[in-house]
Amino acid sequence: MKYGKLTLGQIEALINNLGGRYAVERILRHGSIAHAIARLTDPTYHPYPVTIDYNLSIWQMIDAGRYDRMDNNVAIPELTTTGMTLVDVDLELHQFDRVISLDRVPKRLIHFGFQPAGVVELLAFGTKYPDIQREFQIIAVEDFITTLDGHRFVPYLDGSARERSLRFCPIRRFCTKDCRFLVVRQ
Repeated sequence: MKYGKLTLGQIEALINNLGGRYAVERILRHGSIAHAIARLTDPTYHPYPVTIDYNLSIWQMIDAGRYDRMDNNVAIPELTTTGMTLVDVDLELHQFDRVISLDRVPKRLIHFGFQPAGVVELLAFGTKYPDIQREFQIIAVEDFITTLDGHRFVPYLDGSARERSLRFCPIRRFCTKDCRFLVVRQ
């Protein structure tokens, strides 16, 4: 054993102090323990862990979300996987404190240390956390979907007490402070 002077009880106490098995798995997944611990102790950090199944087609992911309504005016491109199957990701919701144009959002998110999420992450989020979209719009700005006539759209989740929707909005749109952007912290 590399750390022979530590007892199993001490190792278990350390794991418990770090937040348990799942917290330790997140720390190990992020590579840098100092970075992961700083992230875990950040009061603004509220992760939404999801597992993305790249074995599913985009339409199977949409079906898994069980949306009541979906925009049909935009063709969603099919996924191309690179040998990945199941991937665990911690997502976050970022809110700007002012009105912002959608075409400026990706650069602003990167400036704040976030990686914008795409349609795959959005669908995984909507499947696992279906009620959050009833509170506010959740927008994914990594993937711009371009129509045949050249218009660009981004996917977002929307909802009310009665229904949940998967929608697409043009990037020329402005978002209010009520919108949330789905991100992965870099």
